[in-house]
Formats: sequence, C-alpha cells, structure tokens
Amino acid sequence: MIWRDDLRIHDVRGLLFLDGSFVSAKANPGDCDCLFVYDDSNGRIGENSDLKPLVDYVTLKEQGLGDVFVFPRSMTTKYPSLFQNDAFDYDKSTQLPKGVVEVEI
Repeated sequence: MIWRDDLRIHDVRGLLFLDGSFVSAKANPGDCDCLFVYDDSNGRIGENSDLKPLVDYVTLKEQGLGDVFVFPRSMTTKYPSLFQNDAFDYDKSTQLPKGVVEVEI
C-alpha cells in the first residue's frame, strides 16, 4: 500500500497485474509477482531521479515487494506480444489457469 500511495503522490497512474502466491488460496503467501504498466504520456518514470526508486526492480525486491516489473504503456503498443495477460495466467508446473488481479492505480 505504501508503494501504491507513493505512486499516487507523484501522480503516476497505470494498471497493476498481480499474480503468484499473493492471489492464491495459500494461507501464508510468499511475495507478490506483478507487472505495472504506467501511463507515460507525460514522460517516463526512469528519467526522473526522484521516481526511479519506485520502479527499480532491485530496490523494490529489497523492500520485500516481490518481483515487480515496471513498463511504460507506450511499450505495450510497440511490443504487444510481451504484455499479453495470458503470460501470467498459467501455473508453471501444472499448466492450469491461475488467478490474476488487475488493479487501477
């Protein structure tokens, strides 16, 4: 929630796709795995040194947020095959569908 609030404070908006044990029926989920696609119509987050910690994979992992992959929305247009929802929809070992939660930030 703190990460989400920090994004909102800096007027960063986008879609967050959550999966992994965080959205499973596990009693004690590990971390969350997510993809955050942000609106880059006003520029890219990585170009602003104040915002860089909010999108840096290593920094977010060290904070215990799990695997957070952050991409500008313009990349979804340029490379649409990389951002298909079904990339997150199947369990690696069973190949069965799993849950994905989409959150608007």
